[in-house]
Amino acid sequence: METLWQDVRYSLRVLGKNPGFAAIAILTLALGIGANTALFSVVNGVLLRPLPYPQPDRIVAILRENSEFREILDFLSEFPRLAARQFHIFIHRRLSQR
Repeated sequence: METLWQDVRYSLRVLGKNPGFAAIAILTLALGIGANTALFSVVNGVLLRPLPYPQPDRIVAILRENSEFREILDFLSEFPRLAARQFHIFIHRRLSQR
């Protein structure tokens, strides 16, 4: 416990000799603690607290699926595969030309 008080006295002495560094250190700590508090408040309010409804575990979402929209999504999901195949063919042709 005595070494803790020696460390505290030493740190206060060093911070007293460099007031600019002390101000930046205190400001950094204040911003970090404030950001952490703000983030926890958001997470607590959005994720951790239960919904303000009776029986929140029974809430469901009912959606209607649009078949045209599903076809568009399926079509768009093919693009990465097609692009990878075209790139593979391009590289293969380039290498075979050498």
